[in-house]
Amino acid sequence: MSATKSDIVTGGCNCGAVRFEGVLSERGIGVCHCKMCRRAASGPFMAARMTGGITVTEPRGLKWWQSSDWGRRGFCGECGSTLFWGSPDPTSTDWAISAGALDIDPDREIFEHIFADCAAPYYRFADTAPRLSEAETIAKFAPASGADGESQ
Repeated sequence: MSATKSDIVTGGCNCGAVRFEGVLSERGIGVCHCKMCRRAASGPFMAARMTGGITVTEPRGLKWWQSSDWGRRGFCGECGSTLFWGSPDPTSTDWAISAGALDIDPDREIFEHIFADCAAPYYRFADTAPRLSEAETIAKFAPASGADGESQ
């Protein structure tokens, strides 16, 4: 079944120098509590996924930072908005999209927390979604060479 125009959601940075669109996954919102995400987002990174990746419709401000062997981060080089986390493979469609960068507020529940034991002591979530520790997150997602919570 292919996506229809009404299935497509849009998003972008604060200044409009990066715009994107895609079909929002039913999966829900993932929350990352690693130190690097908290530095980038001034709190946990709350991410939506798109079915089949996204299409960047305005790339003018898009910058990528290779943050580790298993991740890169997309942001706007003009306004600084945190936008994406994804595989270092530029052909990959597996991108985590900042939920706050979407033009709509996604009607999705939190389905998982990763690096949950790295969360700062000044916030707590009340949901009951599974919480993976740093070790569990690395075992589930990192390539065989390994990585730590500081290097996503």
